[in-house]
Amino acid sequence: GATIIGAGGAGGIGLKLWEAMRTNSNWANVFYMVLLTLLVVFVFDNISNFLRRRLSRTLHDYNRLEAAQG
Repeated sequence: GATIIGAGGAGGIGLKLWEAMRTNSNWANVFYMVLLTLLVVFVFDNISNFLRRRLSRTLHDYNRLEAAQG
C-alpha cells in the first residue's frame, strides 16, 4: 500500500522506485528496491502473524481458565 501511495507522489520508497523505473537506466537498482520491499513486507507479515497467534492463544487460555474457575 505505501509503495503505491509513494508512486503517486507521497514520497518514500514508492517515489524512488517510480523515479528509477521512469529513467529506464538503472534496472539493477529497480530490481533491488522491489526485492527489498518484498523482503520487508514478508518479514513484517510473518512477525505480525506470529504475534497474532500468540495473543490469540494467550486470550483463549485465559478465557478457558476463567471458565474452569467458575
